Amino acid sequence: FDGCYTTHSDIKRYNRLCERLLVDAEKLCIMAGEYPVDSIREAWLKVLFNQFHDILCGSGIHEAYEYPLKLAREASETAREIINSSMGRIAKSIRFSSLGLPIVVFNTLPWDRVDVVRVTVRRDLIPEKPIALTSDGEVTPVQVIGYTVLFIAKVPSMGYRTYYLTHGKAEGSSLAEGLTLENEYFRVELDSSSGSIDSMYDKVNGRFVFKKVLQSATRPEPSNLIQVLYEAPHSMSAWIIGEITRIENLTRGAEVELLEEGPVRATVKVVHKVRNSEITQFIHIYRELPRLDFYTIIDWREISNEEVDAPMLKAAFTPILREPRATFEIPYGFIERPRDGREVPALRWIDLSDGEYGVSLLNDSKYGFDVKGNTMRITLIRTSYSPDVKPDYGRHEVLYSIYPHKGDWREAQTFRRGYEVNHPLEALVIEAPTMGGSTPDTQSLIQIEPENVVLSCMKRAEDSEDVIIRVYDATGDGGDVKITFKYRVKEAYEVDLMERPIGPVEVRGETLTFKIIPFEIKTLKITPKQNQD
Repeated sequence: FDGCYTTHSDIKRYNRLCERLLVDAEKLCIMAGEYPVDSIREAWLKVLFNQFHDILCGSGIHEAYEYPLKLAREASETAREIINSSMGRIAKSIRFSSLGLPIVVFNTLPWDRVDVVRVTVRRDLIPEKPIALTSDGEVTPVQVIGYTVLFIAKVPSMGYRTYYLTHGKAEGSSLAEGLTLENEYFRVELDSSSGSIDSMYDKVNGRFVFKKVLQSATRPEPSNLIQVLYEAPHSMSAWIIGEITRIENLTRGAEVELLEEGPVRATVKVVHKVRNSEITQFIHIYRELPRLDFYTIIDWREISNEEVDAPMLKAAFTPILREPRATFEIPYGFIERPRDGREVPALRWIDLSDGEYGVSLLNDSKYGFDVKGNTMRITLIRTSYSPDVKPDYGRHEVLYSIYPHKGDWREAQTFRRGYEVNHPLEALVIEAPTMGGSTPDTQSLIQIEPENVVLSCMKRAEDSEDVIIRVYDATGDGGDVKITFKYRVKEAYEVDLMERPIGPVEVRGETLTFKIIPFEIKTLKITPKQNQD
């Protein structure tokens, strides 16, 4: 049922959002030492109810989504309240410096990370010429957009780092000139008629990622090409993608303008008007980040039926590669598939790599993709009509990103980049800081080796106050695993998914060691020592 990967994008977006927020909430609760068991359980039950197959796959009647959408809103609001409460509890114990207004930046992922911070700050608290400082002397540029402060943060694994907003001067030049976006990694030239990519040059590896005109006297191949595909009338339209009768490429007529050209982010805004709908894209390039973001708002005003062709929206990218392999993320792993153009499911990322070079397509809420030859496409929206006559009529948001890289997706750690797009850094402004806290202003809860091992959850055990962590091998390489906590561990056991014991795990002070075989999922129950120095 290839149509089910995309139909009813609203419930699918909520599914990804709720999973992300609740996983992050559980981790932050463990970090904060306060765990609202009943609230978290109730929120998870609402998310799980919405994963019933006729809800999540989008094949119900219109009225069947009123209650699930209510549950999704409640679950996301509960998770957000828990996240904010946990961050506040952690911040209360921090020993702040007097360098400026503290902004505590939290990383819920199990690796050290460089990423963008977006946080709302009262206008009267923002200096005239703001910079962000750390207590160890690092200075980073700040960009202010209304009440939103942007800067790039370096935050330790499963931890936090405090930045201080103050007046000063930081090195940082504009990231744009006209419709050319450029940072340390890439130079991107955009088309003035469509906003598509004319070319993208990798400055680090000295090669083009995309080039609209690869050779003279050949057909142009723009990337981030927005396409309208028309499905022939057919039955079971929510479930099945119909025969494609024609394709309309949006190559002209768009409104394209440079919106921002600051030292942290440059943005080009693109507006397409097609049929009764409007597609607005904000194409972002950031300093220090090796990816290009496409934040897309779709005001979809299309309705179809069994008498007319139904429009479907895709975005296409055609990287310059030689006989690449197509790889797709699936739960706790990946799968390679033929590049035959069929619609297939994936989670946070897909990748095309030829061994020497590759391009990953990341996303925060979509599940339908296709790859044919060197062209990979993400399906943004459909116009099915049975059993719901207008399942996707209205406003939609999606973030997708391009991550070019040397080598294959394993070497480039694409699985980490997919997590980062889905789990943005969290930030908390401390308007009335105290200087008498007991914990440092930078701290990491956990470090994991090797790099192919991912911690997918950290939560309280169901039958005790022990800590449950779940890890898996994301690349199929296996290895000897070392997990180091910031506290000493009394004992640890491997358990099954029902948290029943399997056997002990070696513990030495703060560190656990064990083997993980290729593609294995391991769940561990951790008992911290009660008296920590």
